[in-house]
Amino acid sequence: MMGGFRIIESAQAKVFWGAGAANAAGAVATTLDGAVVAGATRVILTSAASVSAGQYITIGTVETEAVAPSSTLEQVYVVTVDPDGDNANELEIQGVGDGTNLGLRYDHASAEVVTTDYNVCGVPVLGKNSLLGAYGSSTGKFGQPKFKEGLDILDRQFYAGWYWYGGVTRVERNILLGKVATSGWTIGSD
Repeated sequence: MMGGFRIIESAQAKVFWGAGAANAAGAVATTLDGAVVAGATRVILTSAASVSAGQYITIGTVETEAVAPSSTLEQVYVVTVDPDGDNANELEIQGVGDGTNLGLRYDHASAEVVTTDYNVCGVPVLGKNSLLGAYGSSTGKFGQPKFKEGLDILDRQFYAGWYWYGGVTRVERNILLGKVATSGWTIGSD
């Protein structure tokens, strides 16, 4: 028996960027060809053969069950491939910014991982302050009514009651976490 459970909505929800399955619309698994600084709006990849304008790329070490993400992991939008017509591996990108500079948020070293794999979102289903209950098979989920009549010689007494064997508790921490792949993307950083 479960009741009062909720899906936790938060602007700080956990997204594992680029940790999902390969993007069927153009899987990319490449690296940066040279270091780039925060604020840059162009990056050069070792190979941009499968990258197209309109895709999102994730730059940095992606998080998995066994690997912590890089502290500079971010996701950006590809505006143009080969913006000057002189380097097929150069991308013009759009990331987070203050309106005057929509470039990269972090510095990135040469050979950092670049991928277009889907994101994975952690969805707590049975979370903190949810209710969890258990009941005995002899009484069932709703219990059993009990009646007793005629407790004295004149049958003047009638007692009614309800018998239930079980318990209910409030969950103190998140204990059931679903992980789902997303086909949407996020511009930003973890």
